[in-house]
Amino acid sequence: MNHRVIAFHYTLTDPTGKLLDSSAGGEPLAFLEGAGQIIPGLETHLRTMKPGDKRQVLVPAKDAYGAKNDSRHPLAGMDLTFDIEITGIRDATKEELAHGHVHGAGGHHH
Repeated sequence: MNHRVIAFHYTLTDPTGKLLDSSAGGEPLAFLEGAGQIIPGLETHLRTMKPGDKRQVLVPAKDAYGAKNDSRHPLAGMDLTFDIEITGIRDATKEELAHGHVHGAGGHHH
């Protein structure tokens, strides 16, 4: 694992194109790579991107929230489409690694 913090803006839509969530107009979402903080199928794509990259990513249900009968999450059983823009990538701090989450903008505030 690279122990990086990846920050990104996203727009999430369902298979019909219905808007489900977006970071537009707010802070980018930041996560600690490899800490299981975002769905695995999305993290796999984000790891290959660099700041400034924009990409549309289709995440099959099995790599998102699982099958409908395997999870109670409202998006279980649904293929998800993310429009992504990477806003920053940096090395995680020792404190972030010890705590298991991002601190500061887009992350946890103590």
